[in-house]
Amino acid sequence: MPDTLRQYAARTVARGASLFIGLFLVVSMLLRLRSDERADPTIWLFDLRRCPDAGVVGWLVLASLTLIGFAVYPWSHRVRRLTTVIAAIAAVIALANAASVIHLHALGHIDMAIPVPLSLLLALMFVGIGVIAHGGGGRAPRGYGRRALDLLPVGCAAGILAFAGSIAQMIVFGKTDYRRPATFAVVFGSRVYADGRLSDALADRVSTACDLYESGLTPCLIMSGGPGDGAIHEVDAMRRFAIECGVPEDAIVLDRDGLNTTATVERAGEWAESMQAECVLMVSHGYHLPRIKLECDRIGLEAATVPASESYLLTAMPWFMAREVAAQWVYLVRPLL
Repeated sequence: MPDTLRQYAARTVARGASLFIGLFLVVSMLLRLRSDERADPTIWLFDLRRCPDAGVVGWLVLASLTLIGFAVYPWSHRVRRLTTVIAAIAAVIALANAASVIHLHALGHIDMAIPVPLSLLLALMFVGIGVIAHGGGGRAPRGYGRRALDLLPVGCAAGILAFAGSIAQMIVFGKTDYRRPATFAVVFGSRVYADGRLSDALADRVSTACDLYESGLTPCLIMSGGPGDGAIHEVDAMRRFAIECGVPEDAIVLDRDGLNTTATVERAGEWAESMQAECVLMVSHGYHLPRIKLECDRIGLEAATVPASESYLLTAMPWFMAREVAAQWVYLVRPLL
């Protein structure tokens, strides 16, 4: 591949990454400004909770504008220099976050199925952006029409990275076990066949919740779901399965109104408030847990996610994950619509 084409591809990817991260930070700031929203999606990129709020806002504004500026107009020397500095600072923050996650894993506070924090991948991305920005912006297209056309591959790169980022969340965060002592654990429903049998996916979720009860991490399991394929409700089938696994009936609570992720999380929030729970556990498959965590953060529910122990890899998993990507982004921007 000729050097010029390789350089163009590298710049396009770097600009796409800058556009994706910059727009994500803009959405995060808009959510922070909403008085009725407690979610801060910035946590998926940077853990800045120990920093002063004013400093965090200033950093987000500067970083978002700079990254979007580099994506749209990389031919400016000033924009490239500022992008190099911002990317370097962001890489250091991401590396510090990655070191913190690895430390928690080493102490046994969390169990990472894949011991590569997302923050480490993000740090590498910022290093790449900084290197490309420092190296130059290439030759600027002449005319507004050509410059607008130049943004098309950048936008495509940003879209691909947004999709890949969601998949990475499901694989890395979704497969990380954050179990800890909690007031109760919520089990998210899935398919129950007409004869009352649990689908293999649901059986895995309930079995994992039973392990939490048996290990003494929680005294209560909340089964949440909707109608099954037949006359037997999902939660009734889940309760029967849990009892067969050794969980006493009085330790099981049924939530028949858990028709979707939002409904289940909101009901869990109501229970947590009434029980003054400091922490609750959310049990589902890894691909589902990032969106569950997003919903918990939105209502201010302190929750730890626990991935279901899978008896085997579901054949429909690629479809579930692809569908979940769309659901994640809808859930993220929905409060702004």
